[in-house]
Amino acid sequence: MAEKASKGSKDVPEIDWLGRLYLGFQLIPRGALLSVVGPLVLAILGYFGWRYWGAERLDRALYSLTAERLDVTPQPDWIPGNVKDEVLSSGALADISLLDRQATSSIARAFDSHPWVQETVLVEKSAGGHVRVRLTYRKPLALIFCQPTSESEQNEPLKSKAGFYAVDENGMVLPSDGFVVKSEKDYFLVFTEGAKPPSIAGAAFGDPKISQALLLCKLLEPVRQTWALRSIHVQTDPTPSTAQPWILGIVTFNKQQIVWGHAPGLEVSGEAPVPKKIEKLKNFFQSQASSLPAPTVIDLRFANRDAAMR
Repeated sequence: MAEKASKGSKDVPEIDWLGRLYLGFQLIPRGALLSVVGPLVLAILGYFGWRYWGAERLDRALYSLTAERLDVTPQPDWIPGNVKDEVLSSGALADISLLDRQATSSIARAFDSHPWVQETVLVEKSAGGHVRVRLTYRKPLALIFCQPTSESEQNEPLKSKAGFYAVDENGMVLPSDGFVVKSEKDYFLVFTEGAKPPSIAGAAFGDPKISQALLLCKLLEPVRQTWALRSIHVQTDPTPSTAQPWILGIVTFNKQQIVWGHAPGLEVSGEAPVPKKIEKLKNFFQSQASSLPAPTVIDLRFANRDAAMR
C-alpha cells in the first residue's frame, strides 16, 4: 500500500520568485517606477554626499578659525608685521575645527612656533565661535656681533647690515625681516670671539659665553640708558684656574671701561657679589669721574683694584 501511494504522488514544482518579481516590474508602468526609484536614488546619493562632503563643508564654515574669530594679545611696537596673520597664513590652523577637543592645544602649538612668541599663556573658547589667545612676546635685549668668516655668511638672512643679530634675554635669535634698530642706544651690543648664530629665527645661539653676557644685560637693562652703557665684552679670564673661564667687561658711550667680572650668579671665591658691584658702579656714575673725557677704568670684582680691559 505504501508503495502504491508513493507511485501515485507527484513532485511539487518549485516557484520561480525571480521570474515573478521581474514580471511584476514589467507590469508596473515606467512612469510610476521612475517616480519611486528616482527619489530613492537621490535620497541615497544625498545622504552619502552630505555624510562625506556637505557636513565637512558646513563644519568648516561654522567652526573653522578665521582672523575675526581670534582675539590675540596686542603685540608691542618693536614687532614688525602681524603675528596673528602670519600664523594664519602659515597654514598651521587651516584644518582645526573648534568642535575638536584638541583645538586649544593645536592653536597653542601654532602660536608657540612663531619666532616672536615666547609663550602661549592661555587659549580658551568663548561664545559665538571665538577664541581668546593670550601671548607673551619676545623682547629684544641685545645685538650679538658675529664676524663673518666667508663671503656667503655676509648675506645671512637673520643678520643686519652691520653684522649684528637681535636676541631676547634667552639668546633666541629674532627675525630680521622688518625689524629696525633706530639707534645703537636702543639695545646692548655684545661682542665675543667666535660667535656662531643659528640658521633660523626662534633658535638659540647655544653659546655659554653669550648666555652669560645676556645675564649681565638683563641685570643692567633698567639702568642702561641712565648710565649710558653701550656694550658687553666677553673676555678670557686671566686666572683660568677658576671654573668659569670668562669675565665680562662693560664699555660706556663715554668710553669708560668697567671690569664686571664673572656673570651674575657665577662669581668665584673672593669676588664681590652683585649688590656690591652695583653699589660701586652707582657711586662711580654719581661722581664726576664718569663725565671725564679721558677713558676711566674701574674694576668691580675687588675693592680698590682697577685694571684696563684687554
